[in-house]
Amino acid sequence: MKLTTEFNKKELNSIYFEKREYLLPVFAIFVSFFLFFIFIVPQILSFPQRKGEIDVENAKLSKIKETEKILSSANKSLIESQFKIASKALPPAKPFEEVLSGITTAATLSNSQIDSYQFEEQEILQAEPSKFSSLIFQVTIIGGIEQAIEFVSQINKTYPIAEVNKITSSFGTSTISIVFYYKAFPSIDSEDRTQIRSLSAEEKSALDQISKWNETTTEDVFELQPDASASGDTSSPF
Repeated sequence: MKLTTEFNKKELNSIYFEKREYLLPVFAIFVSFFLFFIFIVPQILSFPQRKGEIDVENAKLSKIKETEKILSSANKSLIESQFKIASKALPPAKPFEEVLSGITTAATLSNSQIDSYQFEEQEILQAEPSKFSSLIFQVTIIGGIEQAIEFVSQINKTYPIAEVNKITSSFGTSTISIVFYYKAFPSIDSEDRTQIRSLSAEEKSALDQISKWNETTTEDVFELQPDASASGDTSSPF
């Protein structure tokens, strides 16, 4: 047994001295492969994901540059004017006074006499941000269907945005059901800095159209008489 052990030691020593010049290269190759699989392979596998992230950031950067270009060339007075027009057409809050102003203006321009009105509110839940809240007014004027049509024609040219649902006429009076819309401004976070853009041709056309609507006035608005049958306190809708 002892002779076998000594023989094995001698054999190993012989192999070592014969092959020792190859040990360092073999060790270096082994370490290289180890490092390759530990560091290089994961980088190669993650390249598509990293490229996608870079593309997203480059897209954001392009939008920011485009936004900067738009802002640097923007006409502030024009933007303010357009904002006021859009806010009048679609108010961000309950436009009760604006609605009464619009009704008064439409009545004046159509030579109509308002007998009474009543209203109800339809507020859309925030779960449906794409929809509009509204105030529904039932306006009774003195006159027949032709007078009602003329009144509706003027309502459609008056702030804020309105839609006529129904017209009924009987015994010398006409009742018009009108929906007036409003919508709160959307919330803005830091990511929205890339969403600034120029108005589209369709949006410019819409602004041009509503800028020609009848100007309303709040003078004598509350001379309108609410219908006694209206639900709730008509003098304080809020």
